[in-house]
Amino acid sequence: MARTYAVWAVLLDRLVLLDAPEPVLTSRIRGRHKPGDVFRQMADGEIRDLVARYRIAFERVLGGLARAAGHRRSCSPPRKPPPAVWAMRCSSCLRSVPVADAVRIATPLADAPRPRR
Repeated sequence: MARTYAVWAVLLDRLVLLDAPEPVLTSRIRGRHKPGDVFRQMADGEIRDLVARYRIAFERVLGGLARAAGHRRSCSPPRKPPPAVWAMRCSSCLRSVPVADAVRIATPLADAPRPRR
């Protein structure tokens, strides 16, 4: 995993971490229209456990990226800083706004050129 983190740490400049309160996430999971979606059938407690495990996994990945960006051999040039992480706490109001637009508005990415569609 350390090698994977090192590769990604060099490639990434920033990460946007989207999160929401558990009731919002539970509602979104139940409202998805994917065929055969096993998550819609989960009990609320199972969804909370799943969300907790995802959050732990995200923290591990972010920590791994930070460690990889900061680790270097004494003979190698300094590496760039770890990717900046912008955490956005999303609420149910984002349903009316595309997530990409909300990210552009809420982060310094707002100054970046918009991709062509």
